[in-house]
Amino acid sequence: MVWTHSFNTFLAVGLQNTSTYREMSFYHGLVAPIFFWVAGLMRGMSAARPGPPKPAWATVRRLTMIWLVGCLMHMPWAAVMSARVDAAAWATLFQCDVLNCLALSCLLLLGIEQMMGANKAKAWLVVAMVGFAFVGLTDQAAGLQTGIIPVDALLSRKTGSLFPMFPWFGFAAAGFVMGHVGVPGWQVALLAAVVAFGVPWIPGETGTVGFFFERLGWVVMIAAVVAKLNPHIAKMPRWLMLAGRESLWLYVVHLMLIHAVPLWRGQSLEHLVGRTQPIGMVLVIFVLLLSASLAVAWWNERRKQRRANV
Repeated sequence: MVWTHSFNTFLAVGLQNTSTYREMSFYHGLVAPIFFWVAGLMRGMSAARPGPPKPAWATVRRLTMIWLVGCLMHMPWAAVMSARVDAAAWATLFQCDVLNCLALSCLLLLGIEQMMGANKAKAWLVVAMVGFAFVGLTDQAAGLQTGIIPVDALLSRKTGSLFPMFPWFGFAAAGFVMGHVGVPGWQVALLAAVVAFGVPWIPGETGTVGFFFERLGWVVMIAAVVAKLNPHIAKMPRWLMLAGRESLWLYVVHLMLIHAVPLWRGQSLEHLVGRTQPIGMVLVIFVLLLSASLAVAWWNERRKQRRANV
């Protein structure tokens, strides 16, 4: 995700108007579905553990903070500073992007788990049905408008949201189900490959039912490969394992550095550099952003360890 945002933000405009860039954009577009799927997987694995559900308040508080951070990353500061907070400003504030949708998806999964109580072993069935509904009603949700800005932001991309709950919750739901019942074997992975590589009825537009199943096919294929590599995961580089444990921190930090932190004369890196760089310089910027994000992630992990030892 750090590379994807670096690539899209800083690569020269002339290089972005090429077939190679468009081809790379498709594969970059697989990052977000995997991100949602992994979040659902972790919730599903937690729900599958024996015993009654754990108290949910700590998780609710953490997910609420993630949602708030997502909103703050879209804070319409110009409107706030001028005291002219109109409907457009509210729509910007509640725009549903990755962090907002991820937090709300996990809150919904947590709510289903808590609702099931002692029957939480069957929570995956309820999640599967709810997830199927969110995916199946994607087109219908795109035509709805309640007039309530935070609600409308969850329904479709028409409101400016890049990751509305319809159909993106479906990726988290699929991860939850697999966290419960296990990552599929090669037979299901083969079926996923057939879907991913071009079933004729799949349209390519973002935010459609076909889009969801095509991307889910890729995610399941990747999950099956990673499951085969599981015995070797412990041998991965320590920095990569840190990135996995603190992925949300990496996500927030590198986006803040790109879009929000004023580095020079009140301007962010996005405005200072712009879409002007050759691929080599984009790679250098990526390494710098990743290093800075990993440093903050390392600090956060040490902070949590010190707190646990008190």
